[in-house]
Amino acid sequence: MKFFIPGILIAILSIARPAPAAELPDVHGFIEQAYGGRLSHDSLLKHKRYNMLEQRLQLKTRYPIPGENIFSRANSVITYKGDVTLDEYFETTGFYEVRELNLAFSPARAIDIKLGRQVLTWGTGDYLFINDPFPKDYVSFYLGRDDEYLKKPSDALRISLYPKFANIDFVFIPRFTANTMPDGDRLSFFDSFQGGIAGKESQRDLVTPAWQAENFQYAMRLYRTFGSTEGAFYITGDLTPRPAATWMRQTVSFSMSAWMCTAQACVGPLPAA
Repeated sequence: MKFFIPGILIAILSIARPAPAAELPDVHGFIEQAYGGRLSHDSLLKHKRYNMLEQRLQLKTRYPIPGENIFSRANSVITYKGDVTLDEYFETTGFYEVRELNLAFSPARAIDIKLGRQVLTWGTGDYLFINDPFPKDYVSFYLGRDDEYLKKPSDALRISLYPKFANIDFVFIPRFTANTMPDGDRLSFFDSFQGGIAGKESQRDLVTPAWQAENFQYAMRLYRTFGSTEGAFYITGDLTPRPAATWMRQTVSFSMSAWMCTAQACVGPLPAA
């Protein structure tokens, strides 16, 4: 999957007619210097005075496929967003992350499809994830990074249907992505296994599920608006991104368990007093 989706997008671009120079997509982005200092020292962490010191460059663009071909007739758009980060917390380590690289198109009037790396989310509010099963990066959130980094990208297929009776979203994720939780490197936390606050000496091992059919994830949402109220039904299957802990020979092992979850929600304004 790591190279499959970029290969598909390259093949699509080779089929589509190249755009003239005047039609090349705009590239936007930002450069950021971030520092997260501590009001009190924490001897349990790698650095006592701060937990974030980094520089970041983000670039993003959208490319509507031009020409006369099956992709342009389906209003196909390729979206890219990538970050280059220099992290000085861990001995000045640089890394590159593709946050979005996907193809969105509409093969029919009532169908939208998005294939590739994308940030998935649905439910109520920005920080209430009752019905949102998609992976989160809680370390980024607690460190004070921008809100968009709370939600991790997934390599997924998303199909949105718009029949008359309701709207339907279906998501299929072949490669599992777990939540990023505090592990003692940047943030200390209460460890119930050790019975106190743990830091860089915490012994935690995340067991990543193998890439196989039984670990595929899927989720579906059916929703409709009734006046100013939205009703929704959710169903999620297979592995939960929230790991369960097991104590094994002085090491806490975190693994993912299979689950099936259904939920209903109703959202609307409060009645006037």
